[in-house]
Amino acid sequence: MQVKGTGVLTIPLFIKERFGEQGFQKWLESLSPPVRTTFSSSILTPAWYPLQEGLIEPTVKLCDRPSPPIPRWKPNDAKC
Repeated sequence: MQVKGTGVLTIPLFIKERFGEQGFQKWLESLSPPVRTTFSSSILTPAWYPLQEGLIEPTVKLCDRPSPPIPRWKPNDAKC
């Protein structure tokens, strides 16, 4: 099976936004060499990528890392 580049591209964008460049580099280093090569080069949105390398392994590695705390919402935080 394959996944389109638009789906693959969202993973590094999310990681950079959520964890910063340093977090992205740590995540990139955790990937196997073929997957690291994919995410180190330009991801083409119209291209198709192998499902394991383009989506499964990168997502598993993302979920293996500690996440920063999620802010808790309080009722008085709402501003209208």
